[in-house]
Amino acid sequence: MDFFNLKLHNTDLKTEIMSGITTFVSMAYILVVNPIILSRCGMEYDGVLVATVVSSVFTMLISAFYTKLPIAYAPGLSMNYYFVIIVNLEYGGSWKMALLATYLSGIIIIAAVCGGWYKKLLGIVPDGIKKAIIAGVGLGALRSGIHFTYIFDHSSSLERYNVFGISLTGQTIGLFTAFFAYVIVRKFYRKGALTISLLVAAIVGILLSVLKKHNIPTEMLEQMAAKAEFSLGAIRNNAFHFPHFSEVFQNIGTVHSLIISVFVMTVTHFFDANATITAVLRPVQQDDMNFDPSSIKKSVFVNGVGSIISGCAGTSSVTAYTESVVGTTAGGRTGVSTLVTALCFGVSLIFHDFFKKSESFVMAPALVVSGILITKIIREVDWHKRIEAVSAAYTFIAIGLSYDVGKSALNGIFLYIILNLLAGRKEELKPGWKVAFWIAIENLLVHVFIHL
Repeated sequence: MDFFNLKLHNTDLKTEIMSGITTFVSMAYILVVNPIILSRCGMEYDGVLVATVVSSVFTMLISAFYTKLPIAYAPGLSMNYYFVIIVNLEYGGSWKMALLATYLSGIIIIAAVCGGWYKKLLGIVPDGIKKAIIAGVGLGALRSGIHFTYIFDHSSSLERYNVFGISLTGQTIGLFTAFFAYVIVRKFYRKGALTISLLVAAIVGILLSVLKKHNIPTEMLEQMAAKAEFSLGAIRNNAFHFPHFSEVFQNIGTVHSLIISVFVMTVTHFFDANATITAVLRPVQQDDMNFDPSSIKKSVFVNGVGSIISGCAGTSSVTAYTESVVGTTAGGRTGVSTLVTALCFGVSLIFHDFFKKSESFVMAPALVVSGILITKIIREVDWHKRIEAVSAAYTFIAIGLSYDVGKSALNGIFLYIILNLLAGRKEELKPGWKVAFWIAIENLLVHVFIHL
């Protein structure tokens, strides 16, 4: 392990291993959440799960050896939900176009880092609106999660369970189970609360199914032993499924949607990755005198590589995970921690069938709890800056109610720029604001033209 200079960074192998495992436990929920969310837009569940693991593992391997930092990567919560939104609203169900947008955003991120202008790209959109975009996506996920509980749906086609004389759907049981488990875990053991709560909901779901059908799901246990063969074939269901050239340029609306999607993905991904990496590495910077600040730039570069891998593998953008801070707090200081997390992700494919069998019980809580966690970032908006606050509030509400991230974000940016210009506060606008302004104008003109 001399390659990682453990002694130089005041750590040891045992600490790094425990840090990597702790990080994995904290973020393993994505193995349940990501396939559930992306399968809602027509993608094949098994393919998404394998793509999630493959893209995460490869990105973490690159990060471990290139940056040598304890940062874990996986498809981001906000990005996967945005992926579904643009598939359904912008591309009429064509998830292949969304994969292309993911791939292109990765190329732009890499070009921005290599060209030295990634900080300017970060400044195009005000911080408040960046946070409102992410929070709005979280609000949309929360609304969808509540909808998928089917708590007010009395359709006879839904499978129901009799709990203490009350007829409830599996989704409703899963939500309440996960909620109470999450509250308890957060109170007594903060690490991995979301993962553990979803695991509890899944176990309850399996037990209820067994009790209702009066048999033990032996087929599930048998299938768990054959995951190696499954893993090799499943990824082909979604991987490298980019749209044909003629499909991309079939009309002005399609090209416009692609431009907007790539723009929003890139800016949001940049902000999210930079903020996450900075927060995760804070304990490392404080404790390690040999920390290299330039490694933050390398980590943003890895985010770009991860997006390209994601687009090729067949899933939404991979990004640096905030849960990595659990690992750095536990003592992780080098890429060894990331290698351990990557290994855990690879091994997790063995439990694929368990995840899939319990989908109906974990779908609603996964969306509701993750939606709440994402939405919390709205508190970080500086509400004392009136123009930024008004624009952020509009963006947050518009995205949450319409599910239209691209148009709502651009309208929020346009509102921010116009209000500042009308108020004579042009100096408040950051460098690069004209780029965002003209893209927003293009968005308005195209929609006026389409609806004429």
